[in-house]
Amino acid sequence: MRPGVARGFLATLRDVERALALPLPRRVRILRELEFDLEEFRNRLVADGLPLEEANARALEALAPDRHALEELDRVHAPMYTRFARRFGGHRVRVAERTALVVATLAVLLLEAAPLARADLLRAPSPFLWAVLGVGAVLGATIVATAFRMWIKWNREPPVAGFAAVLALSGLVLATGLGGTLVDLYRLASVLERTPELADTLALRWLVRDSALLAVSMLIALAGGLAWFVSTRWLAVVSGAHREVLGFVGARNRHPAVRSAHSDVPAPTKGEIT
Repeated sequence: MRPGVARGFLATLRDVERALALPLPRRVRILRELEFDLEEFRNRLVADGLPLEEANARALEALAPDRHALEELDRVHAPMYTRFARRFGGHRVRVAERTALVVATLAVLLLEAAPLARADLLRAPSPFLWAVLGVGAVLGATIVATAFRMWIKWNREPPVAGFAAVLALSGLVLATGLGGTLVDLYRLASVLERTPELADTLALRWLVRDSALLAVSMLIALAGGLAWFVSTRWLAVVSGAHREVLGFVGARNRHPAVRSAHSDVPAPTKGEIT
């Protein structure tokens, strides 16, 4: 693709894109390489004296992939996990995925609770801390599942619903921590109103207990927010490249984040698609 030059093969690129079952980044790379080859061949024919329309037609006849070629592209460029799933059967793979998700949830819960147990913060914790740890475990499993679908399973379309779930669960963790702290404070005030002589003991206990609650909830929410930010920025870059290669948006209209990071998407190289 050359800036400022009319792109005469967009219809073919869009047809090829609809026919491919590959992940988004691989479709972008294949479409760029295909357009590069088509333009190079057409320009060579035009330099030899052929009219532009005839040169376009000959380039498409020579290089545009047919149905069998597209099936071969899907087979050759399929992600490793897809080839693995085809070999061992879909049902077995789905069972393994669900088992792994349960194990990941339990592992995240243990990873959250272990440092608190070592610090002796689980002896008399706020009841809201268990809720924070539970939602945090679900959040961790959601992050793992979303990353798995994005970068290992390589679904054809990015898991947008997973991004929204990560953000919502991160907000829920933080809200639970903040709300639990306020509820515990209200309970403390109610008790101290009846027994003010216990202020020193109860206030210190509340401070330790709810400081742990706030710290854990903020750390988990921050980790979830960071995972959401990294995933959505990656998706913005790849989606921007996808829209551009299909001619739906120009380089000048791309989002600044997409434009600045666009170099991360592989540039076309000369040669046929294999």
